[in-house]
Amino acid sequence: MAEEAGLSDRLHAVQVNVVKVATEDIKHSFSDAEKYNFVDYINQALGGDPHVGKVLPLNPDSDEIFTAVRDGVLLCKLINRSVPGTVDERTLNLKEKKNVFEIGENQNLVLNSAKAIGCQVINIRPSDLSEGKPHLVLGLMWQIIKMGLYQNISLKENPNLIRLLEEGEDLRAFMKLPPDQILLRWFNYHLARAGWQR
Repeated sequence: MAEEAGLSDRLHAVQVNVVKVATEDIKHSFSDAEKYNFVDYINQALGGDPHVGKVLPLNPDSDEIFTAVRDGVLLCKLINRSVPGTVDERTLNLKEKKNVFEIGENQNLVLNSAKAIGCQVINIRPSDLSEGKPHLVLGLMWQIIKMGLYQNISLKENPNLIRLLEEGEDLRAFMKLPPDQILLRWFNYHLARAGWQR
């Protein structure tokens, strides 16, 4: 019971702590909860990968996540986890000691692959990732993870989504909806089934 109370206190502390980062007269912030959840996801999703095993598991209470992405390998692996086959891993520079040019190639591969799966990478340079700029790293990670989660929102993966068709709606029109709209419709469907009034 005391262990559960300690965990509850820790989670509460994580949720309210916001870190501010100043770059070029502009202040950016992120919450420790955001960082903690991304670290947890990465540790679970990539834990068995031999190419990132030397940096995993990441400690959610530290800023290791920002140094772990510097060589580009972890982010490329995360992209392939979200959308398999996006990055041809034969093109990755995987050796332990990488020079600045190999790191730059990996970071360019990260940004180009992230664009290819639909992430917005405007104003993110390879050097931003190499420097581990927190707001940019976490923003890109969120987009990569979101794209992977959205891959599962389809009739192929979840045939029960057919229940979300509205009266008179064509299946083809439903299948053209973006994943976030299907997710919202799913949420509203379950609220309606529970008797919740709008």
